[in-house]
Amino acid sequence: MFIGLRNGRRKLDSITFPKPPVSVVMPVYNGLPFVVETVTSLLSQDYPNFSIFIVDNGSTDGTADWLKSVSDPRVEVTYRRNTQSAASNWSQATEQATGVFTKLVCADDLLEPNSLAAQVSAMLDEPGVVMAASRRNVINTDGRILKRNYGLTGLDGVVTGTHVIRTCLRAGTNLLGEPLCVLFKTSALKAAMPWGGSSGYLTDLATYSRVILGEKVLCLPGTIGSFRVSRGSWTARIQQQQEKDFRQWREEVLSENQIPWTRQDAWLSSFNLRLRTRARHWYLRRA
Repeated sequence: MFIGLRNGRRKLDSITFPKPPVSVVMPVYNGLPFVVETVTSLLSQDYPNFSIFIVDNGSTDGTADWLKSVSDPRVEVTYRRNTQSAASNWSQATEQATGVFTKLVCADDLLEPNSLAAQVSAMLDEPGVVMAASRRNVINTDGRILKRNYGLTGLDGVVTGTHVIRTCLRAGTNLLGEPLCVLFKTSALKAAMPWGGSSGYLTDLATYSRVILGEKVLCLPGTIGSFRVSRGSWTARIQQQQEKDFRQWREEVLSENQIPWTRQDAWLSSFNLRLRTRARHWYLRRA
């Protein structure tokens, strides 16, 4: 069985390879033109037992019409007449999941062909974990790589959720990456629903923290796919509020008194948060 991805592969043991069902959920709103490439990357997975559940959030750009042209039986689409918040659409898509494992992919991101197989194999080797995380490339609108093999700084192998949350707090950022980077045990993810927290910027990290607190996480080497940023994307639009939102999330998490925290941690967290916020603004200008 292989547990790595690109730059971190092992050979597949074709004799004994369990194939539990995986649900890939994709919320989308006005996803053209990138949704075409995203769905293609999902359907190109070499894992043999997965389904794709898409919730179209009342798109007005032709996304719904294009989705109606997709005839692959692995794809099931729900069409909303009224647009809801991004976090609510993520939650509705997640509730559609029926597999043992679930991955959420946004409608402009890309997965490597062996992404599902690698993360499923790794999680089966470590049955005590509730989530696996891998690195990703960060790309712009044209597909140019802005950051390569990015994420999981200071995190490797099986670690406690408490350690992951504390490491993210100290780093001033979401080290686990966007949802394309992670694979959840479906039961653990649904128990933490709905997606979101106090802000749009922390939709993913706030939910991760609820899933993993008191549990174990598997951090894997290699690149699982590509996260796309552009000046007009939802991610780019919420950058301006990210520092304020992270501070609020930090206060909420620490108020529960479950994460060890010192004065040095507090200083380092604030310093890294300011530094990373400015760095994000810089590379978004390059997108």
